Amino acid sequence: MKRIILLLFISLVMVFTSCKKNTSEPTPSEGTNIEEIVFPSNFDWKTFSEIPLSITGYANSILEIVSTDGTVYQKIALQKNEPYIGKFTVPSYETTVRLIYMGQDISFDLSNGSVSHQFNL
Repeated sequence: MKRIILLLFISLVMVFTSCKKNTSEPTPSEGTNIEEIVFPSNFDWKTFSEIPLSITGYANSILEIVSTDGTVYQKIALQKNEPYIGKFTVPSYETTVRLIYMGQDISFDLSNGSVSHQFNL
C-alpha cells in the first residue's frame, strides 16, 4: 500500500511540475529615430519593378511570364511572327523569371533590366 501511495505521489508531482505555462514576454527593443537610419544611395523604396519585354512567337498562342516558384505574373497572346513589345511588373526581389510558350520553358535573368527573345520551332 505504501508503494502505491508513493508511486501516486511521485506521479502527481511529475504531472504538476511538467505542466508549466510559458509566460515569458518579449522585451521591447529601443526604437530608432527615422532620422538616424542610413539608407544606401541607390535605395528607391519601390516594391516592384517594370521590366521591358520584346517577344516574338512562331504561332498564335499564349505566353506566360512565371516566377521560379510558379506564380504567374502575366499572360500575353502572341500573334504568329509579330513582335510583342511592352512591359511586365514583378516584385523587386525577383531575379529570374520563366517564359512558358508552346511547351518551351526558358529562364531569364532580370539583372540586365529587360527580356528579349524570339521563339523558334
